[in-house]
Amino acid sequence: VASSTWERVANIALLLAGLLFSSSLVSTFSATLIGVQMQTSHRTDAMRTLGQFLRQNGVEDKLSLRITKQIECRIQRATRLAEDDVKALAVLSQSLRLELRHGIFSPHLLHHPVFRLINCVSLDVMKSFCMDSVELKCLQTGDDIFGAGNASEEAYYVIAGQLRYSQHPETSVSPTVKHTQVLRGMWLSEAALWTHWIHVGNAEASQASEILVVSAHGLPKVLYKHRILQDVIAEYGKKFHMCVT
Repeated sequence: VASSTWERVANIALLLAGLLFSSSLVSTFSATLIGVQMQTSHRTDAMRTLGQFLRQNGVEDKLSLRITKQIECRIQRATRLAEDDVKALAVLSQSLRLELRHGIFSPHLLHHPVFRLINCVSLDVMKSFCMDSVELKCLQTGDDIFGAGNASEEAYYVIAGQLRYSQHPETSVSPTVKHTQVLRGMWLSEAALWTHWIHVGNAEASQASEILVVSAHGLPKVLYKHRILQDVIAEYGKKFHMCVT
């Protein structure tokens, strides 16, 4: 029992602090629970709609089961946030958005000598390239990247994970089926940047992966801003073309 005024004040203060803490804890827990319930509800609705779509289109049971299992597995996995998921970025100035994308993408692009040259000679050109011509893509196991016979319009750089590139005799000069693992830090389909190229193989993610997707059309569009870079990289493209033809 408090024997003085100060002790009574201290007891009251502790009781108020405890009440505030418990209220805050309950509110946080309730908000989290509601969020989980909403997320579960969205997933349930999505799977119900999928089942309805498959039934209406007469998809056979075996294929329907494979599709359902894959989608369930992928919905349950946490995905990396994309720029479009971050609503606050919508109010970011253009100049800071350029710096942001350059800061995200350039550490990976600089593993290639051409992009190191661009970055050293003209930071503005490199920022514009990162802004308009590079995207980050998250893949899950089995996701297709491209198929044989399709025009190649993008190059790919593996940030994390692993891809599998497969060539078959009917679509390539390889006499047998050939599989190549594309590991972290490696480029795939770089030829698209320097030549008109048709894929002669298939590529897919052999495990959960993150890749940079680099547009083959983006580089010429930004190089017009810098004549010297344009001439040097055009010459590089000619040399590359000579090596692969």
